[in-house]
Amino acid sequence: MAVQFISYCNTSHGYIAEVSYDPSTKTIIGGNLTSDICTSGQPNVLYQHKEGNITYLVKPQNIHPYAFVTSFEDPVETPCEVALNSVGTTNASSENTADGTATLNGTGSGIKTFSIGGVNYQQSNIFTGLLPGQYFAYIKNTMQDGRTCIDSRKFQINYNEVVCNLKIGTVKIDPDAGGNDGSITIETLINAVKQVEYRLNLEAWQDSPKWENLSADIYQISVRYKSQTTCGDVRNVLVSVVTCDVKIENVIVLHEQTIFANDGYLKVVASSSNGPIQYSVDDGDNYQSSSEFFNLPPGTYQIKVKDSQDCTDEISAAIKRFRTATIDIPIVQSHRFVLDNTELQNFDNTLFRNMKFPGVLQECYYQKLQQSDITYLQFRSNYESNTLKIYDLEDTLIETLTPVKKTAFTDYEESVTGYITAGFGGNVCQIYFSDGLPEFAQVGQLITLEGFAQAGLDGDYLIEDIRPGDRHAEGFEAIIITFPTDSNVQSGTVSAIYDIEPYEVWEQIINWGNYNNDKYYMVLEGSDDQFGEYRAESEPLELKATQPDTVLIKYKNFENAYKMDYTTGIINLIRVEGDLKWPTPGGERTVTEDSRNRAIKLAENVTRNPQLSVFEVPPYLAEKLAFAFGHDYILVNDVEYQTEEDVEIEYFQNDAFANARAKLRQVDLIADNTDDQGDVDTPVNILELNNDLFEVNPA
Repeated sequence: MAVQFISYCNTSHGYIAEVSYDPSTKTIIGGNLTSDICTSGQPNVLYQHKEGNITYLVKPQNIHPYAFVTSFEDPVETPCEVALNSVGTTNASSENTADGTATLNGTGSGIKTFSIGGVNYQQSNIFTGLLPGQYFAYIKNTMQDGRTCIDSRKFQINYNEVVCNLKIGTVKIDPDAGGNDGSITIETLINAVKQVEYRLNLEAWQDSPKWENLSADIYQISVRYKSQTTCGDVRNVLVSVVTCDVKIENVIVLHEQTIFANDGYLKVVASSSNGPIQYSVDDGDNYQSSSEFFNLPPGTYQIKVKDSQDCTDEISAAIKRFRTATIDIPIVQSHRFVLDNTELQNFDNTLFRNMKFPGVLQECYYQKLQQSDITYLQFRSNYESNTLKIYDLEDTLIETLTPVKKTAFTDYEESVTGYITAGFGGNVCQIYFSDGLPEFAQVGQLITLEGFAQAGLDGDYLIEDIRPGDRHAEGFEAIIITFPTDSNVQSGTVSAIYDIEPYEVWEQIINWGNYNNDKYYMVLEGSDDQFGEYRAESEPLELKATQPDTVLIKYKNFENAYKMDYTTGIINLIRVEGDLKWPTPGGERTVTEDSRNRAIKLAENVTRNPQLSVFEVPPYLAEKLAFAFGHDYILVNDVEYQTEEDVEIEYFQNDAFANARAKLRQVDLIADNTDDQGDVDTPVNILELNNDLFEVNPA
């Protein structure tokens, strides 16, 4: 190889250096600095060549001969070698049990990983949970430079032969009650270690251990291993004939007696000719010999009974939560009802149909209705069944109506701010409220705490007690719950879902155009298995096409009243014999105001204060008139009025009737007399609500 002449910029000296290199001897044979100036461009390697696996490098230096020779030998590549030398195995315990084990043993020059199947590799060489069968094992060696090599081999997981001691255990036999409805069930097996199959007589083998729809007979039942059919057991069993006559005759229910007490009671009355009876209230999961069940929480129970022949009967029964019987029919409505066993002056449950007073002939008063009338009945009740029956005075039932539920005061949710602190020692703490106890504060009520500072305090709790607080809350009634807390007062939200009222609102609309002209009375009835029954009778009614010489009074409220749907849109009515009179002309002048609050000077005859006189009505109806005229909206013969003075009621001694008077003021009536300061020569026009002329009052 020829001598190499190399020049380069030696930046340390700032001149071009010239070097002679002999590749054959691998030496620098000459070198010097020239006079040519340079400032940059000095390389790291001036020249290189390779002989075999050795590389020679000529590199610059700052002293004579301004270059030197270095060399290095190429690394030798390690071959990738791996060998799967053996696979050690442990048998599975049975043919269908995945508990075999394989241990892969191998060698290699790199990082070894192992796999069964060659897809997923793992660091461990031990594989467990293997079913009996053939497998392929793999070992993979990974070199530092990423090269890999793999070896594999096939191996077998065997299983241990099972000792044949399989036996039939308990067998449940249901007798044939006469309809080929017997059954056989193998409930347990002895020494079963793998999958089995069953057979009845010489029928086909099956996976189910139960046979149904069997007539009374002797049957052979068999069991065997699926994978070892020579190993099994056989037994003969008898399906007998029995007459199943077990029957639940009655269930006596005592509902919850105290709120949240969970003290319901059930007694099951049952009979059977086949020995003693067992009783269950959880659909047969648990039986007992006693027919009585105590301390049951509200809910629905699946009652089941069985006799010695496993004949069964079942029924469901419900225990209701504690409730207080409520039936309330406000007297202010179109129809007044009185509950049986209620004493009211001049008004009893015979409702004037048979009423007699000492020294007075029998009197009858009938509420007057026209066939054009539609009346509403609303009442509060928590009885399950409510019906309205209409009778004629011969006590013949004309129609039965079913009121509809309008409002249910259940599942009401309330959230209030509460303050919690330790109290009374132990794990007990107390919650109190700045505005007093909320409505849901009752022992046993479930409450939810949210937003309290102490960790773990938020959650659901039962109110365990209610008593005056003893720390930070003296003088306040406090809710008591169980929870360990410190003495620092914390605030948060206390919520509950509860029944705000113990009743529901019901409504019945009665269209009197559906009935013939006659005299009627109504009876409101209800029943409930928790409360029993109630009965309330109305005053008698006289229905005609028209009711001449009567005054019709309609009234309603614009807002809810009596905690009912008694609100705008429901108009009640009273039709009575009476007079609506305007004062006679004349009288002194007086200063008053019209319905627009303008001061005007009027004569007495134009003060718009007509007099309503109602005579010979029962005192209870006079009382209802007083209620009616206390409403927001009053119509007398379809003209809207306001009451100027209280209703005056005049009672008569030894008489079943009374008179009533009321002074009214017509709504939106403006006397047309502002031009002459109330001169009596100006007539006043009185209009109905539809703007038709009602009458003209002379001035």
